[in-house]
Amino acid sequence: MKQLTPFLLLALLAPGLSGCRPAEPGAQPARVDVAAPPPKVVAQPVQVLTVQEGTLRTERRVTGTAQASRTSNVAALTSGALLRYEVAEGESVAAGAVVARLDDTDAQQAAQNARAQLEQARIGYASARQSLSQNAGALEASVTAAQSSLNLAQQELNRAQEASGTPQSALDAARDRVTQARAGLAQAQAALSANRAGTATGTNLELLSAQVDAAQAAVTQAEDRIQRARVTAPFAGTVSAHLVQPGEFAAQGSPVFRLVDTSSVRAAFGVSPQDAAQLTPGTRLNLGYGGVNYVAVVEGGERIAGEDRQVPLRARIQGGEAIPPGATVQLRYRLELAGGVLVPSRALSVSGSENYVYVAEGDEARRVPVEVLAESDGQVAVSGLQDGDRLIYPVPSSLQDGSRVAVQSGVSGGGE
Repeated sequence: MKQLTPFLLLALLAPGLSGCRPAEPGAQPARVDVAAPPPKVVAQPVQVLTVQEGTLRTERRVTGTAQASRTSNVAALTSGALLRYEVAEGESVAAGAVVARLDDTDAQQAAQNARAQLEQARIGYASARQSLSQNAGALEASVTAAQSSLNLAQQELNRAQEASGTPQSALDAARDRVTQARAGLAQAQAALSANRAGTATGTNLELLSAQVDAAQAAVTQAEDRIQRARVTAPFAGTVSAHLVQPGEFAAQGSPVFRLVDTSSVRAAFGVSPQDAAQLTPGTRLNLGYGGVNYVAVVEGGERIAGEDRQVPLRARIQGGEAIPPGATVQLRYRLELAGGVLVPSRALSVSGSENYVYVAEGDEARRVPVEVLAESDGQVAVSGLQDGDRLIYPVPSSLQDGSRVAVQSGVSGGGE
């Protein structure tokens, strides 16, 4: 290693040695001015909203199912093979219209036999009445003749009793003739009464009349069986399904076709118990189906939540006759969540369990704790603020309680 010469070493140390020399006489030390004002704090530019009290509302959307006001599986009233349907699926029918026909061959034969028996009974009854009517004249004449015979016998008995010296045998003979005449009159009167009552010998109009009534009942029963073979619509509606095919046997009481009443269509849907409390009977909802908007009116009924914690509701669809039963519909309704001061959700800050916002008071930001009452669609209803407070929004990331702020612009209104 090369040795530095004394002259070179001195040259290198000279500048440093010159900084170590004592201060020159009369030099003044540096001083700090404590009376000078502190450096100026720059205010953060902020924007504010003038908040207002209001009611926070929200819109709900649920899916429902269209239902007919009435649905019936119409059953056969008698047993028989299905011959044919008079109405196709999807067609409308009036109340009482025949929709399906069962085989009524046996019923038709029974009705024919019953009508023949009824005719025979009527002929027998009419013949008996005619016979009795024809005999009535002769019987009345018999009564008249018997009465005359009795009168004559009585006169002869009276003369015999008035004449003196009439033998006892003659008196007895006269009395016998009176007795016989009275018996003859009684017999004639009885025959006439039996004729008039229809109970003359060999004829009983009451029995014949009962036979006519029984034959008429048999005809009515057979015709009723024919009518029961016609399965009719109990109310006006649409035949939605054939439940038995032609040629198949339909037992009495078994369903033959399904009939729905589409004159009034309802939507069935479920909501939470909280929503159900506001959807009282008469509440109007918006309903959409097939690109068409309808009005649905909530109906009354039991409001008991099921296992899914949903309360089943029904709403009548105004003008919804074109919506087929079973179709899926969309319902919309608005609810009132809470009343309070309305602020944007993003204006809230959280520290631990506390929610707070910043308001501008003069040129300072003040942190204000608030209680969240409800939140929906980017808006919050809170308590803890006053109507007209100037809410700082958007909130700068560096903003703190007591920060100097400079309000740049304001937007009035934080409610609905």
